[in-house]
Amino acid sequence: MGFTPWIAVEDLLPGQQWKDEIRRQIKAAGAILIILSSKSIVKPGYFQIEISYALDVAQEQLEGDIFVIPIRLDDCQVPARLNDLQWVDLFSEAAYSKISNSLNARALEIAERHPQGQGDSYGPKKGMRIDSMPYGSSEEFGQESLEGQYLVQGINPDGSLHKGIATIKGIDDSGNVFTIISTIENDVFRYVGRLRKNILHAEGEGHQIVYFLQWDGSMSAHWGASGLDRLIPMAAPVGKDRHRHGEGPK
Repeated sequence: MGFTPWIAVEDLLPGQQWKDEIRRQIKAAGAILIILSSKSIVKPGYFQIEISYALDVAQEQLEGDIFVIPIRLDDCQVPARLNDLQWVDLFSEAAYSKISNSLNARALEIAERHPQGQGDSYGPKKGMRIDSMPYGSSEEFGQESLEGQYLVQGINPDGSLHKGIATIKGIDDSGNVFTIISTIENDVFRYVGRLRKNILHAEGEGHQIVYFLQWDGSMSAHWGASGLDRLIPMAAPVGKDRHRHGEGPK
């Protein structure tokens, strides 16, 4: 997905005080993915302590921040202490796009508070990219559901932030070909994109950008070596509900 996880069984070094190191990594993490299964939720031990500590650190975040993300491996019961958090089912069709969306949103939250050159940099590292993976629902999106204006929020490959406006408009009767005009600060970028299921591949001016349509009407995108964008619809098209059918809030 373009993110580098810290996993205890893979990243702990021989000789490290593993309990202290796990707590240090939880404290330093930008986000915590808690993997739940029918076996893990009933097993006493340090895993339960890790959940408690992650929730303690979550209390230090700003209200509304994404920090702890519960992920179910199977149809298990979510522990009561995680019940207030929206979880995702890894066995559902849209799981990977939803996790990627959450992590991208969290990266933007952090980057806005730690601009490049001021303290720690939480932007994408050099060479980081979002690799190919399953993306959400296979629902076909028609022309009317994409046309409109979007607020663009993103992270450049150097870790700096950008904002702007994107306008998307269909250019043929198939409903699968679109022009995308993005105005980012003083620069204007023009692309032509082709839609296949919920992935919009766009090219223009020597650049490529890939947009992944999400169930809520927003889009996530990656470009270049490590550029990330999120497109948020500014208004629903007349007579069209931008919200998609699919897994929504509990």
